[in-house]
Amino acid sequence: VCATVEFSQLYHTAMLDASRAETDGALEFGRFRVRPRRRQLLADGVQVELHTRAFDLLLVLLEADGRPVSKDELLHRVWPGVVVEEANLAVHISAVRRALGDRNGDGQFIETVPKQGYRFSEPVTRVVARTSAVPAIEAPPSVVSPAVAPLEALTPASPSTRRHRSRTALTP
Repeated sequence: VCATVEFSQLYHTAMLDASRAETDGALEFGRFRVRPRRRQLLADGVQVELHTRAFDLLLVLLEADGRPVSKDELLHRVWPGVVVEEANLAVHISAVRRALGDRNGDGQFIETVPKQGYRFSEPVTRVVARTSAVPAIEAPPSVVSPAVAPLEALTPASPSTRRHRSRTALTP
């Protein structure tokens, strides 16, 4: 019975977590959705390839909520404790722009702000977790018989078995 209940609880928890993972913390702009926990960028529901540092850059820009982010701040947050040249930053910004469909450098999503850094220029919506509850999952009826016989099944010991220290109760 315990194993059945534990499995049911684990399954319910996993279903609830999966439901939350679909929406918790997701960010949307245009035809894109970013799932930070899963480290995914989706365009119309299809995953877009984006390397780790480029994804980190995108997250920092999205979190800035439209304010310009300096090159120093980007370098510090994406490459903490590592000396990186600005050219490396420019390469990764370019990768993010390509992933977002900006082929000719028009800065549709990521704008270069002269002498300030970069800014994510599109409105970003944070997706709120679903409010509908996940239906409870009922545990299946137990198919395991009890390990101990019920008290009614026990019969008094006969005089011949009373001499022994241990007794065994058998059920029909």
